[in-house]
Amino acid sequence: MSHLHIPDNFVIEKWHIITKRFTTMNTPTMYKTRLALVASVLLTLLLHSCSKKDDAATPSNPVTPNPLPNCDVVGYEYNGSHYIAKYWKNGVETRLSNGMEDVKANAISVSGNDVFIAGDYNDPNTYYNLPKLWKNGTEIPMNVIYPGAGLENKCRGYALDVATYNGSAYVAGYVSDGGGSTSIAVLWVNGGSPLLLCPRMDQDLNNGSSFARSVFVTPEGDVYVAGEQYIGGGLGNKQIVMWKNGIKSQITNHTADVNGFPGYVTSIHVSGSDVYIGCTYTPEIGGQLIQRVAYFKNRELILVSDPSTSHFETSLFVANNSVYISGNSGNPSPSIWKNNQETLLPTIKYGATINRVFVKNNDVYGCGESDLKSKAVVWKNNTIYALTDGQKTNIATDIFIR
Repeated sequence: MSHLHIPDNFVIEKWHIITKRFTTMNTPTMYKTRLALVASVLLTLLLHSCSKKDDAATPSNPVTPNPLPNCDVVGYEYNGSHYIAKYWKNGVETRLSNGMEDVKANAISVSGNDVFIAGDYNDPNTYYNLPKLWKNGTEIPMNVIYPGAGLENKCRGYALDVATYNGSAYVAGYVSDGGGSTSIAVLWVNGGSPLLLCPRMDQDLNNGSSFARSVFVTPEGDVYVAGEQYIGGGLGNKQIVMWKNGIKSQITNHTADVNGFPGYVTSIHVSGSDVYIGCTYTPEIGGQLIQRVAYFKNRELILVSDPSTSHFETSLFVANNSVYISGNSGNPSPSIWKNNQETLLPTIKYGATINRVFVKNNDVYGCGESDLKSKAVVWKNNTIYALTDGQKTNIATDIFIR
C-alpha cells in the first residue's frame, strides 16, 4: 500500500502553526471547536508519518537496535563534563553513577544471577583514581593500600578485570603511590583489602613496577592472573608475568628478543592444561616498530597479524580449541582473528574499534564503539548493533554472554 509522503519535520511544523492560530481564539465555544479540530488533524498527521516510516527504504548500512538475548555489556558515557559508568542488559541501559564525578565500568562477569562489574572513579577531593566493584548494581567497598611509611591513605587504585567463581568476584588491577611513580600488581577478592602480587620495591630493589591486567578462574578454582613487571627502566626491560594462586612465574625475559618486545597484556585464558596470554608484540621491521597481534601458549610466542600493518590487540578468548583475538588497526578498523585468520568487522559510518571478544555456542561476539566513539556497539557474527543513538560519546568496554 502506498501512503502520502510527509517530511520528518512536517508534524512539528504543523503543530506550531495550529497552536499559534489556536491561541488567538478566546471564546469558550470557539475554544472547544478548535480543540476537537486540532486533535483530529494531529492524529491524521501522526498516522501518515508512521506509515511513511514503515515504507521507507532500508539504509545501505543499517544499524539495528541490540536485540541480543542474554547479553551483558558495560562501558561508559561522557556527558560533556564527567564520565558515567553504564551497564546494558539485552540492550536496556542502567547507569551506575550519577554523572557528578568521573566513573567508568571496565569489566563484567556473571555468576548465576549475580552480575559483578569492575571499574574505577576519580576522587573529586584528591583527584586520585580509586577502584570500584558493583554486585547487582550495589557497590562493594574496596580498600587501596600501598605499603610504605605514610602512604596508606595517599595512594591510587585501578580495577581492570573481573572473574567469578562460586559467587565470589576476583578483581585484577594495581595500586600506585600518591605520585603514581611506582605501581604494584594486586588482586581483590570480593572487595576489601588487596592481595599484593609483587613485593614492595624497598624490600626487593630488583622488582620495578608491576601491573595485573587480566584474571581467569578455572572450574577447579585455580586463579590465574597475567600482567607485566618492569626490571629497571626502558621498554626492553618489561617482562610478561603470570601468577597462579599467587605464585609468580616469568613468561618472557626482561630484554628484547629477536621478535621485539611485548606490550600490555590483554587477557589470560586457561583451557584444560593450556594457558593462553594475549598481548601486542612490537618487532622492528625495516627500521620501523610494527605492533603485531600475538599471544603466548604455554610460554611459546605466536605472532598473528600481518607484519605490514600495525595492529593493537584488545582481548583474547579460547573456545572449542580455537583462539579468538580482537584488535584494531590505525584506520580505525576492527578485526577478529580466529586461529590466526583475520575477519574485518563492519562499522557504521566513521570507523570503529573493538575492545573485547566473547564466544558462546559457536557464536562470536564483540563490543566497542563506532562513529568516532559516539555509539557504543556490539557485534554478533559480523553483524553490528548499536546500544546508543550517538548523541553523546559512549564506549562499550566488556561483554558477557550467559
